[in-house]
Amino acid sequence: MKAAIWSLVLVSLLVLLAVTNPDLPRFEAYCKQTFRQEVGKGDDPLAGALGSLLGGLAGSWMASRTVRHDYVIFSLYETELGPERLRVVGVLNQFIVVDRPRFPAGGDRQPATGRD
Repeated sequence: MKAAIWSLVLVSLLVLLAVTNPDLPRFEAYCKQTFRQEVGKGDDPLAGALGSLLGGLAGSWMASRTVRHDYVIFSLYETELGPERLRVVGVLNQFIVVDRPRFPAGGDRQPATGRD
């Protein structure tokens, strides 16, 4: 009897995970929302308006550069951003960033000189 209950719980959990595995349009909406939140963090109303305007474009651009690996109970989203890569796991209609690009802050980028 215990085995039947545990089997039912396991099957129910797998069905729940499969049903709530987010698709690419949901990832695009997540990108838009995240971009808007990041840009709108400051007190500048112009930045907030710009974030709202560009959030849609940024989300669409990110989704167009993203490859979704569907594993039925979760998905892995990989977005190439130049030499860097963003990796996000989608599970239970949520997104978890597992690898974030490391871009230099501000103008810290050094020009390539060809000398080491």
